Amino acid sequence: MGDTTPAPDEEPRPAQEGPELPATSLAALDLARAELDLAERFVVIVGDTEDAVDLAPALAEVWPTAHLRLMTKNQPPRERRPDDLRLTPVASVPDIFNALAAGPAPDVIIELGGDRGYAGHGAFGATFLSLRDGGAYLKVDLAGEVAAASADDADDSLWQWLGRSLGDQHQPPRLTGELDKQGLVRTLGEAISGVTIRDGSAVVHKRGEHLMKVNNLLHRPDGEHRVEQTVVRRCGEGSASTIAGEPAHEFEVTSPVWVNDAEAGVRLRDRYLVRELAAREYLGAVCAPRGVVTMGGLFLPESSMQPLVRPWFNRGTQDAGPDYAVFPRVSGPVPTLPGSYYHLDNEFPGHYGHVTTQDLSRLWAWDAAVERDPDIRVLLSPPTGHQEPHDYQLRLLEAFGIERDRVTVLREPARVERLVSATLGLQNHYFASPVCTPVWERIRDALVPEAEGSTPERVFVGRNETRRRCLNGDEVERRFVEAGFTVVHPETLDIAEQIRVFSGARAVAGYAGSSMFTMAYATGDTHWIVIGSRSYTATTEHLLATLHRQPIDYFFADPEVEQPAGGFAPEAYFSDYTFNFERDGADLDALLARL
Repeated sequence: MGDTTPAPDEEPRPAQEGPELPATSLAALDLARAELDLAERFVVIVGDTEDAVDLAPALAEVWPTAHLRLMTKNQPPRERRPDDLRLTPVASVPDIFNALAAGPAPDVIIELGGDRGYAGHGAFGATFLSLRDGGAYLKVDLAGEVAAASADDADDSLWQWLGRSLGDQHQPPRLTGELDKQGLVRTLGEAISGVTIRDGSAVVHKRGEHLMKVNNLLHRPDGEHRVEQTVVRRCGEGSASTIAGEPAHEFEVTSPVWVNDAEAGVRLRDRYLVRELAAREYLGAVCAPRGVVTMGGLFLPESSMQPLVRPWFNRGTQDAGPDYAVFPRVSGPVPTLPGSYYHLDNEFPGHYGHVTTQDLSRLWAWDAAVERDPDIRVLLSPPTGHQEPHDYQLRLLEAFGIERDRVTVLREPARVERLVSATLGLQNHYFASPVCTPVWERIRDALVPEAEGSTPERVFVGRNETRRRCLNGDEVERRFVEAGFTVVHPETLDIAEQIRVFSGARAVAGYAGSSMFTMAYATGDTHWIVIGSRSYTATTEHLLATLHRQPIDYFFADPEVEQPAGGFAPEAYFSDYTFNFERDGADLDALLARL
């Protein structure tokens, strides 16, 4: 860890000659002169407007080549506003984070004390990892931090963060999507290379590079534009541009939806917002297997299978809390892929459900990308444990019009000369955009003629899985067979046969999950019946059926593990379950009789 002991008491160093500085600014200047060299460095000053405006000229006089940026809550009076300094208004810690992302990675962050709107409310935890490797965080007035550390509302003070992080270095890594800060605490412990406490203030030194997650920008009305704007401000003009897009709009569900459990059925909305979609071209993006896309230290929303969820993580990286991640380790320089590539990857490469609803839902902008560069290639990573994509993946792409020799397999991180990455057209829990329909239709129309045999009018989709099992599935399937349904297991069928079965049947029932996702290729008036655990919160079947304007009935069954009230537990999500015949048997029989 570096030196974590307070420096010996020394005589205060004199400040530069000139106007007298307030105590806070003077302390920051003295500490910077004693511990840091700011020449040619990117320095961000965060804090009270008055203190920041006073400190900036003093720092510029000592280090005239330093690149200074001020982040304050209020604009200073015009007569006190420095003409040659960049000043960014920030009202909250998230604003500070977003402003840091939209600029060069800082070498030094100076946090001035006094404003409880910043101090003690997560400024250190939210910004320290944004520093470059070898950077430093200077915090003035630790006495105020110590006093605040015992307050109920000061859990995010620098003092608290240092105590938690330095004591947590040897805890085993833990991948989590929960906002419990565990990943951030661990990463801070690994990233702090030294701490110097001097004259009531502190300098915390940083090691390593970290990615800033900027998906929070998508929650703004012009979110997609803000992502592009942030990349451009950090990486330079022309580094990101939009080549195609679809405006946001309301989608009203007009097809019949029935549920056996009104409380669980709340998740099946009758109206939802289809978010704005954008296909962006990035110059020099660094990609890694499992869907990782980065630019200039920014972890882009295209890396997430649920970009609107906060916090999110990607299994291709080491998670570092709600706002940061660590890029996969690379031995040696990252190779460059020359030319143009269309990003068609996800966290679970090769998994049928993710390929169908995520990879293919990005293809809505393919034609625009080809028009821009006829030689563009597809970039995807192989399934875990494999060197090549599954054959069915390549057949789906061929059916869409993308030849096999146009696919590049990403097996290790690479810098891509030109990368086109499109917003997911289907985002589980949120929306399914109509732009997905032509993609699935094009694939269906090309593959169905290849299939052989006849299609049953009534199909029950079985599920051979070791988790999320229906514990009385034999009895469930017997009821459907007695009603004239044919049980099929899609994984045993050729991909063309799967699509033919789902697109040709008049009624399709089955267990919730990816085995039902071939309904994306459905046509006509198919009636869908879904049986799944009440704890399985995914809504993909509902999004697909309502997008196709087809009726769907949901039977929520009783899980072995319930979701916690107001929360989410993976063990509940993957829990086995039992269909409750006593409660729902009569409704099921009545439905089957009507079909």
